[in-house]
Amino acid sequence: MAASLWIDTDPSGLVWTGLDCDDDLALLAALALHGRGAIELDSVSICGGNAPLRHTWDDAARLWEFVGWKRTEPSSQAHEDGRGIFKPTMGRGWNEMQPGVSLLRLYHRLFGDDPVTTRGGAGDSTADAEHALSLYLRSSSDDDHIGANQTSRPRRRNVLMLGPPTNLARALSRMSEKTQLDVTEHAHIFLMGGELTNSTLDLNFRSDRRSARQIIQADVPKTIIPIQTCAQVAITSEHLESFGCSAESDLAVCALMSKMRQQVTLMPLFVNPSVKERLPPGGRWTASPGIDRGFVPWDLVALLAVSHPHEFSEWEYHRVSFPECAGGEPCDGTMRSLEDIGPAFGGSDWRGVVRVPHKVRNETRLVELMLDLVGNITTENERPHMSWGYIGDLKGIGIATLSFLYISFRLRRLNR
Repeated sequence: MAASLWIDTDPSGLVWTGLDCDDDLALLAALALHGRGAIELDSVSICGGNAPLRHTWDDAARLWEFVGWKRTEPSSQAHEDGRGIFKPTMGRGWNEMQPGVSLLRLYHRLFGDDPVTTRGGAGDSTADAEHALSLYLRSSSDDDHIGANQTSRPRRRNVLMLGPPTNLARALSRMSEKTQLDVTEHAHIFLMGGELTNSTLDLNFRSDRRSARQIIQADVPKTIIPIQTCAQVAITSEHLESFGCSAESDLAVCALMSKMRQQVTLMPLFVNPSVKERLPPGGRWTASPGIDRGFVPWDLVALLAVSHPHEFSEWEYHRVSFPECAGGEPCDGTMRSLEDIGPAFGGSDWRGVVRVPHKVRNETRLVELMLDLVGNITTENERPHMSWGYIGDLKGIGIATLSFLYISFRLRRLNR
């Protein structure tokens, strides 16, 4: 039986000003893995991160409506609309975080992060993601999932965090210490995030370093897929051309083509140079040869670490921490690697301990798998449009400013 998987994510592939598109790609790949029986995709929850929650929520709702995902066996935690399509649940946004980029913090102060739900049929804005997530983790040892004879082992529950870890931290806060011990027996947490050279963290952990600290200190089995592992893989324009997207194509991934091309152009200029600094030449990790002309598919790498662990090597355990500071979060935006435990760990106390897959065995093979998965989802629905994101908000300010200047000019003319 495939392990159950809950994905918490911050998709922005349908938003021009969103910071990346790999969350959307990971969702498509997860649907393909679910269809092939490699995972049992239980539910999806949405947080802010790459964009404010109102943008990521709108992105998820439109993507979900576009692919029209239906489950053959309903999940106890998933929410369904009248057509039998299972919907994402809404979690926390920037209001509960500390955005790790100064421009994002300024934007948040100007516009806030209150979602405007206009597509209720595609998403459930009334659902409490952290509550549903805590129920999902607790139910790993419930009688309903063990069976009437109480002899079968409960199905393993995995949680994959592809955005800031806020929703999961809140879910763990709802649990008693005893409940967390029960979760330890039957659940595993995977987090796309972390940095192993004591440099500045990735955006996920830096956006809510307090929640990252809480999860790392929890006595629950956990794996991080850090910057150093993800940067061993890159998607280039040659890979994008392999989809053969056209106006008539029914591949769902073609709806993300504009955003993927944007990422191929911008990431080598603005993000990848700092990423390469965290994989110094001659060190343990080697950056992808395509990192100077493509984007890192962070969340696809993390997803495949869950579904295809054999594609990774040098799995080791480390003791890490997130030092606190007097000035409050996000502090210096770092994670400290305190101790290399090695490939074996007794598992008696997971507080501060994480498992890490250090190496991608074969980048070419992993990219081929990614392309195969995201290119597996087809739909007859009309492609969703790209939304303007921040530009729409700033356009409103621009119009208001011009209107004010025009009225002021007219008043001055009248008073002459």
